[in-house]
Amino acid sequence: MKKYLIVSAALILLSCVESMADTRLIRSLDVNDVGENNYNASHWIAQGNLRAGVSMYGDEEALITSLSPKLCGADWIQAAFMSKRFRGSSLAVFTLKCAAKVYIAHSDALAAKPSWLEDYERTSYTMSNDKGDRFTFYVRSFRAGDTVTLGENGDPDRPMYLAAVVPEGRWPAKERPSGFVVDAVNAGAVDDGRTVNTTALQAAIDRCSVHRGGGTVYVDGDIFVTGTLVMKSGVTLWVSEGTILRASTDHGDFPPCAVDLPSYRRNEPLQMIFAHKVHDIGIRGGGVIDGMAVNRGWPWHLGEEAARPRGIRMFECRNIDIRDITLIRAACWMQYYEGCENLSITHQTVRNYTGVDNQDGLDISGCRNVRVYDYNVVAGDDAVCMKALSLKPMENVLIEHVRCAFSECNLVKIGTETHGDISNIHVKDVVGASRYTLAIESTDGSNIDGVTYEDIRMLDCSAPCVVWLGSRGRTFEGGPNPAKVGSIKNITFRNISNSAVRFVADKMGPGVGGPVTGMPGNRLENVTFENCDYLMYGSIEDQDFVTRDVPEQPKAYPEFHRLGICPAYGLYFRHIDGLHLKNVTFRTLYKDVRPGIVLEDVVNFTQENVFCESFSRTLHPGVWVKE
Repeated sequence: MKKYLIVSAALILLSCVESMADTRLIRSLDVNDVGENNYNASHWIAQGNLRAGVSMYGDEEALITSLSPKLCGADWIQAAFMSKRFRGSSLAVFTLKCAAKVYIAHSDALAAKPSWLEDYERTSYTMSNDKGDRFTFYVRSFRAGDTVTLGENGDPDRPMYLAAVVPEGRWPAKERPSGFVVDAVNAGAVDDGRTVNTTALQAAIDRCSVHRGGGTVYVDGDIFVTGTLVMKSGVTLWVSEGTILRASTDHGDFPPCAVDLPSYRRNEPLQMIFAHKVHDIGIRGGGVIDGMAVNRGWPWHLGEEAARPRGIRMFECRNIDIRDITLIRAACWMQYYEGCENLSITHQTVRNYTGVDNQDGLDISGCRNVRVYDYNVVAGDDAVCMKALSLKPMENVLIEHVRCAFSECNLVKIGTETHGDISNIHVKDVVGASRYTLAIESTDGSNIDGVTYEDIRMLDCSAPCVVWLGSRGRTFEGGPNPAKVGSIKNITFRNISNSAVRFVADKMGPGVGGPVTGMPGNRLENVTFENCDYLMYGSIEDQDFVTRDVPEQPKAYPEFHRLGICPAYGLYFRHIDGLHLKNVTFRTLYKDVRPGIVLEDVVNFTQENVFCESFSRTLHPGVWVKE
């Protein structure tokens, strides 16, 4: 029986903890303004202390110049300026930690208010900004635990609104850390959104690390700006509810941090939070860590991937506890864990999509005993990505309860950098929209053994899945040269469905299908699809695509379109020993001449209750064995 082990008992108990608030009053802010080439969701921030002198938007400076005193100090949501273009009934949602009044500052330039504001009452409270815009507040009372839905602005040419929240009674107390605590403000940090606090915050981390039993750095206030912080053993970084820990925009505040583990991305040394060979560390508190890569990645958008800081980068660490935290706007991957052991990520929100490449939500490589639970993400690349960038084996990974509003690339992916072996991976209970698909790839020598993707509902995708064994043979200093050919075996897709399929113009457009392919002489082994219901695009009318010779492409970067238009409108299975299909259905949006499933060089094949939609012009309806 396979087991997923987290050695620390404290980490096991985290799965029972409810998600904390983004602020004292606002819980679980979720933004629906997402989609291809739409960078708005990552610019929404829940925070504390509404006041004059701060920008009311996350993607454009519009400083609040006047504010009714009754609303000074309120918890509030900094919206994206460009969300004024959103059309729909649900732009953003959040829940309330206690009974509260929600105030909406809506532009006086919009005489006609959107329908959702009809449930709010006009007040005498006002606000203005340095753009000359004036706003009136509208209010509505809610009970503790109520869900608040914010709708469209009402006019894409008028200023976007702002939301503020005030409790009906007393403010609820913030949760505070116990044990040895160093308060960042007492240590000299300034929360004015301008002062760079790297020295003060690092000194607080260092002080906790030398205390017997470790300690917690308590970051509580408004906006604390910092450069790279280096975590030490026994230290928890606590960013409290309503507080923002924000990356500096000065490149000089991010010195390179070297590691000694040979790996493909060893020499990409920039990050906001760094840890190397330390143990018993954590990041938590309910607040926001902001990489500040705004609007197409400013101020990092011109840099190569190696020259843009990641949000979190940890190498060869043990007993890592990341929970109850929101991570936004990193200039590259949001978080990257390499060669770590006993990694727990729970109740985490990631919004990392501001218009630059490589804005993954989560990257795990060469790690052992990993649990990710309750992970909510918007990603400008892969939402969840498991890699093998070093030769350290990746094993015992459980990822469950994932919600992805949008992923620019894959919803869940193994690959493409795959040097070390990968085994015992279980991903389940996933709901999300992505431009691409679910992927399992070995291209640089990894032996992948034992992967289960189950209970996954794709709201949008280009292909049902990609399984790809290749021989790209990428190497790195200290790694094998030449790289060997790896293997993929014991793969299960169970209870998978998609409710929509997309046209991706830059990936050959419609009806590509999906490849599940090994290599000549290196077959995939024991691949199972069970209880899967796929909706495909279809639309191919040229019968030559059914019988064409499909190139092998072993050296290519694997993606769902890499083999061109597949012979099947659904899945094209090739070079496999042991393929099992049970309760599998393929349907199409548009008529297609191709069969739903094509087999080529597949041995030990079984099927039970397989249905493929076909049409009058379809060649070889159902499952076709291509000679």
